[in-house]
Amino acid sequence: LWYGKGCNQDERNAAKKLGDILKAGTVFKTTTDVEEGSEPDKFWNFLGGKDEYASSRVEECPRDPRLFQCSDVSGAFDVEEVYDFSQDDLDANDVFLLDVWTEVFVWVGEKANKKEASMSRDIAAQLIKSTSRAEETPITVVHSGSEPPMFTSAFLGWDHTKAEKFE
Repeated sequence: LWYGKGCNQDERNAAKKLGDILKAGTVFKTTTDVEEGSEPDKFWNFLGGKDEYASSRVEECPRDPRLFQCSDVSGAFDVEEVYDFSQDDLDANDVFLLDVWTEVFVWVGEKANKKEASMSRDIAAQLIKSTSRAEETPITVVHSGSEPPMFTSAFLGWDHTKAEKFE
């Protein structure tokens, strides 16, 4: 686990949890903590050699996450923002966009159709282009019942037992 100079304790804790998840499903059974500036040679060799990289933290104003429901139930493809959202707003028949500014998640409900999922990815890309953020902002597809911590953390009191598994 590599910790940049600008990371905080919450980011370190999230990285450790993710490391534990990744260890469980791979041949790697341990993790090693590496602090920025103290990387051993084998760290850089594993990455293909040391090169220049952005080493200063870009400070963003905190932004509240936004949730958008994407549905074609009316016959037309509609996108509506959901205000004061909670986990209960996620409808298994539809697709939702969760915009956390540094990433846009495309949540696909277990009963959503392929057209909704495809069109929602296009809308996510348009959302990124229409704002003043990096063009390389990631768009991550998330299936119902397999929500990662970065997704669930945007929902106050997320209950994993409520999540319907996407088949």
